[in-house]
Amino acid sequence: MLRQGRITSKVAQILLKLEILFGAEMKPSLLESDQILRIESLGDNCELGFVLRRLGCEAGSLFRWAAMKPEQLLSKLRANFEGMYEFRNLRPLEDDMVVDTQYGIGWHSEMKSALVEGSRVFLLDDAKRRRLYNIEKHKIRYLHAKFVARAQLGGVVFVVKSNEGIEPKTIDDIFEALSELAAGARFALLEVQTTKAPSLVGTVVQQRAGLLRGYVSRFLVRDDPNPPDMEAWIPVLETTLETFSCPDWSKRIVQLHVSGAKIDLAFPSGLPEDATTTRSNPRVVTATLQHGNSWCRRVDNAFRLHGADPSGPARS
Repeated sequence: MLRQGRITSKVAQILLKLEILFGAEMKPSLLESDQILRIESLGDNCELGFVLRRLGCEAGSLFRWAAMKPEQLLSKLRANFEGMYEFRNLRPLEDDMVVDTQYGIGWHSEMKSALVEGSRVFLLDDAKRRRLYNIEKHKIRYLHAKFVARAQLGGVVFVVKSNEGIEPKTIDDIFEALSELAAGARFALLEVQTTKAPSLVGTVVQQRAGLLRGYVSRFLVRDDPNPPDMEAWIPVLETTLETFSCPDWSKRIVQLHVSGAKIDLAFPSGLPEDATTTRSNPRVVTATLQHGNSWCRRVDNAFRLHGADPSGPARS
């Protein structure tokens, strides 16, 4: 912000005049920076996932596409995720969803099902489903570890909503359960509600330290062709990120370590002729990032790979 000091160039003078004329409109959006990665969905349905997609963020998270009630979330947090997504507990829910009967939570799955004579049944036998399950279980274990690691990193904003509303005590209990999970790290819990008061739409009220409430005009409902209320979601999320600030988030996220996470990369191929390497006698070469973008780029000595190009097609 150009508020103080001498203006020694015409460019600086022009910028100052523009700032005075347009004020906050010149302020960069937090949702167009790494700060958007602080947002962590606590489910209910896929609405926040679609909101983040419209903002260009495709970073995966445990509950982004899950279907669950706040009480089911609380039960899982209190149980420390014990028995989550076990094969024996999975039942068909919809064509491309299963329900984990341990907690009553719905997950998108490749274990497809269909209605047959009025009953929903899996389309594949146990052996074929188990092969798909093993892939999905590995992914969910990773996202679970990432969820915990992010909570303990500090600076995360958890977002919870429910189309039917949430009891204040349930919000307090979720906050308490997240506090135990975060192990002393700072976090914020944003509860999003609907309101018919135009003056409240798009605003955020701080209930107490770390607990905020935001307002939108409507929630998505099943089979509703309308998009999310982005005109309200955007200021709600941005105000929350600004109120619960974390200026060093970019440095924190680079240091994020997910326990048990492993990515196997193939042996380098297609190297320049002067960079001959063998498995037994590798030669050190410089790593470069080709076709980088704002979601996949180099930061200091690390590569940041956490989503799709916001300007490109959305990918799940």
